[in-house]
Amino acid sequence: MIRFAPSALNLQPWKINVVTDQKVKEELNPAAFNQEQVTICSHLFVFCADPDYDSLISRLGMLLKKSGVPEETQKTVVGMAVQFTQTMSEDQKLA
Repeated sequence: MIRFAPSALNLQPWKINVVTDQKVKEELNPAAFNQEQVTICSHLFVFCADPDYDSLISRLGMLLKKSGVPEETQKTVVGMAVQFTQTMSEDQKLA
């Protein structure tokens, strides 16, 4: 459900990993400022930014087409996404 949460232009620019392996949780712990809950939880959710907006926009276009959205609407939505992301810095794509 989290993976499909609404986002700007419905791009969902993230990937979510669920970590259950204890060794991996211990390896990730320093990145979480050594918070104890990272290593004692049963499932750790790791949210990762996906800055490949070209692929995200391409996927959006394919989904719109597959869903039967009129071609004019597809072009408008994809065009808005391209215009929106072209102005973003690399740091903004990771935020």
